[in-house]
Amino acid sequence: MPLVLPTPLSYHRIRLQWCASVLRRLARQWLIYLVIGLALLGAFSPGAGTSMAAMLAWSVLALFQAASQGLGAGLLTAALHSLVGGVLILALRPVLWPARWAETERALPLTRRDLRVSDAAVVALALLPLWVVYTVGAAAWLAPPPQWLRGHEAAAVWMTFVSMALSQLLGMLVLQSMRRPARQARPDDGATAVRHGWLPLPRRQHPGWALLYWPMLRGPARRTGRWLLGLTLVLLLLELVMARGRWRVAGVDGASWCLAVWCLVSLAGSSRLQALIQRELAPLHEASVSLPLSAGQLLWWRRGLGLLPLLVGLCMLPLAWWFSAAAIKPLVAGLFWLVSLLGHAWQWGGQAPAATPQNQVVRWILTLVLMVALASEVFVA
Repeated sequence: MPLVLPTPLSYHRIRLQWCASVLRRLARQWLIYLVIGLALLGAFSPGAGTSMAAMLAWSVLALFQAASQGLGAGLLTAALHSLVGGVLILALRPVLWPARWAETERALPLTRRDLRVSDAAVVALALLPLWVVYTVGAAAWLAPPPQWLRGHEAAAVWMTFVSMALSQLLGMLVLQSMRRPARQARPDDGATAVRHGWLPLPRRQHPGWALLYWPMLRGPARRTGRWLLGLTLVLLLLELVMARGRWRVAGVDGASWCLAVWCLVSLAGSSRLQALIQRELAPLHEASVSLPLSAGQLLWWRRGLGLLPLLVGLCMLPLAWWFSAAAIKPLVAGLFWLVSLLGHAWQWGGQAPAATPQNQVVRWILTLVLMVALASEVFVA
């Protein structure tokens, strides 16, 4: 009998099978938390089953309402709606593309097209449950359609497909951006600093300046510094729009939309900032063992730096609520403020060596669900 050799598996198939197994294990382990989150988002209706049905319908409500208002409003809402899928891939990035796979990909004869095809497959796999939710929600609105949707059913379905396609594209861009190597300090950085007229480091100063400030200004952590400044400015800009906005989208006040986007941006931006700090500042601090500073102190410095944009945003958020045209519920607003702070601080627990990517993903999703659920109740309808 001739010996039959097994068919060798391609990189795409191996990666897809590995991601599928991890996602299944993640779903089995943390399904109860996801169900609780969905129930919280659908808590405006009585009963667990009714809450789930309301959540499915609510997932595409903004798309369908915007589609009934014209092509421009539909496309704009579809672009904003696609951010949900992009944020989901951002949360699942440790599972879909672990950093240790970089060396494997460089060792294999893979082209850019091969990597894009592989990314497209795993992103579609991760977004499949979300697309099922959108499909069931769309079916709930179309059978039968309400009065305001009649005559716009086809446009609403097309906007749903546009949102799905943009989510797929955003997810692929997230995975592609992870492959960009971190910028390393070049030997001529000192000469560049002198040429631009930057002052040299003073001889006597607090070690925090040398280990935090100067690396972000002109050292190997410049990306961390740019992300820190950019995230702070974006959060403040959203709060300014929240305070001065006098508009409505899909029947929802603009302040509520801004607060929901604020939740997504703050959590996603802080997660990216934490990753940059771990990549660029943590090795520098580990190499500073000869300094009279404990490892715990350096760790708290990094944690404080990662929470700095959020703290600035949370300090200014009550002012945005105060100047907003919409009335707020003080108790819910205070609870949202507290959950935002504790939820972001909780993410740092996922940086421990014993933390698994699955735990980090669940921390991220659960925090986001709680923040968005509370944000939807801050303003009086």
